[in-house]
Amino acid sequence: MNSMLSLGGSMLRLFSLILVLLTLTGCASVRIQNAWMNEQYRDTRFTRFFVLAQHETTTDRRLMEDTLVSAIEKTGQKASAGYRFLPGDDRAEKEEITKALRAANADTLLLVQTKGTKTRTQVSTQITPTLMWHGWYGWYNQWYTMPVVYQYEVAVIEASLFDANQDNLIWSGVAEMILPYSNKISEFSIRLVKELQTARLLAKPQKEKQ
Repeated sequence: MNSMLSLGGSMLRLFSLILVLLTLTGCASVRIQNAWMNEQYRDTRFTRFFVLAQHETTTDRRLMEDTLVSAIEKTGQKASAGYRFLPGDDRAEKEEITKALRAANADTLLLVQTKGTKTRTQVSTQITPTLMWHGWYGWYNQWYTMPVVYQYEVAVIEASLFDANQDNLIWSGVAEMILPYSNKISEFSIRLVKELQTARLLAKPQKEKQ
């Protein structure tokens, strides 16, 4: 009897762990939920991006800018991190940003802003075993369903692409990124670049065209 209880308890702990892992992996780390496109710029592929991020910390800002610059440059286009031209932590004046755009010879401004955080709740139904079973029918009849509730925090990120010469909004999108923030920036950058490629605003690498 004790061995059966011990085995049942071990199985229950194992399945509980599996349920938690399934719930966690079921949540996409980064989701771009909404996007808008200025159709006047459709098929206008830009080649020189100026990336400017607005975040609570200098570290997050620079990490976001550097990671996005790297993702854009992998497509064969040029990109500049804003902090290399605007190193201060205070909000820059329009004249300062305009001067930085000219210095970088950029044709677009990619502005990435953290808009806040939200709490998301995911509820799913999972099948789990009972503690004990006897014979083949006990094994067959041991399973029952139970709800699994998981809450997590997400950062709301807005990305906006502007025409650096005419000051027009070209494309904008809103994404949710599961916290902690820093280890999701790479995935966010990859997804954002793919969105710009889908909108035909950013060329794909030569090897992807073949």
